[in-house]
Amino acid sequence: MNEPVRCDNDIFELMRSKRYFYRMESLTGGQLYRLSDHYGEGSILRKHVGEGIVYYATTYERASYKMSDKLLLSRSTFELILVMEGTCHMRVLPSEEWHEFARGDLILYQSTPEISIIEARATRFSSISLELDLTIPDLHDEWKEPLQRHLSSCLNGGYMTVLKAPERVISMFRQIATMTGLEKADRYFQWKGLSYLIFSECLEWAARSGGQAKSRIVLTEADQLALLHIRDQLASEPDQVPTLAELSRQCCMNTTKLKQGFKQLFQTSISSYMLELKVAEGKRQLQETSKSITHIALELGYSNPSKFSALFKKMEGMTPREWRRRYDRN
Repeated sequence: MNEPVRCDNDIFELMRSKRYFYRMESLTGGQLYRLSDHYGEGSILRKHVGEGIVYYATTYERASYKMSDKLLLSRSTFELILVMEGTCHMRVLPSEEWHEFARGDLILYQSTPEISIIEARATRFSSISLELDLTIPDLHDEWKEPLQRHLSSCLNGGYMTVLKAPERVISMFRQIATMTGLEKADRYFQWKGLSYLIFSECLEWAARSGGQAKSRIVLTEADQLALLHIRDQLASEPDQVPTLAELSRQCCMNTTKLKQGFKQLFQTSISSYMLELKVAEGKRQLQETSKSITHIALELGYSNPSKFSALFKKMEGMTPREWRRRYDRN
């Protein structure tokens, strides 16, 4: 495994040497870079808040680039990005999935040696971000392992998590975006203190949100049609229990994209949708036939009828027998 390259003050100069950016001017407390015409139109303001912490304000009218330089990708950093306006589509290889980010999204991202390429496309996009160098001496050895565990937990074991930013976090990002006087000694601790507070708040929010973290993917028209076909197929055969692998082959998607795409498009998981279909079919048969509850449960794929009754009660608030009696009375 390659050793991570330490993030330093010259990282943007490296990007400038690769012609991703041109340096427009050096400002007091920071630098302003313009995106190369080859990659679009926009700029990035960069300020070093303190040792190992960098503030970025990004504005792209349009941008499209693919970054594959290991010196840029293998840095040991953790970044918080708040999308202020516009949209951005990004994929981080080796994953083939495209992720879509929009206004109000809070992106938590940690670079890893496994990342080989970052590809991004943006339109009328602006964001504010803070980057923490995980190799800085300030991070004592006894902190590094607990911090990495905490980051891994907040990122659900991956390299990126996307959440809707709470109003408190948005307010703090806006506050740091409007702060001035970074070059003055009496403002240094205000900048650094607010930066660490933002890191703390965002990690706490990610930990509290847990399973609510969502990483949206881009679904093409063909993807949506394939998912609609899967949904209609499931609806037409509620007694069948196809595996994810079978559904994946039918729609030519990997299982991860299938599950995430289905939930994104229909606001329910495949498994939950199949259970809803079984209960709906059970209700239809309870109304329209005189079949026993055991018979209906067996037809719907339940070898143990009590499991069907428990599911029915959970979703309808009453057992199948109670539901049938109520329907008969009505």
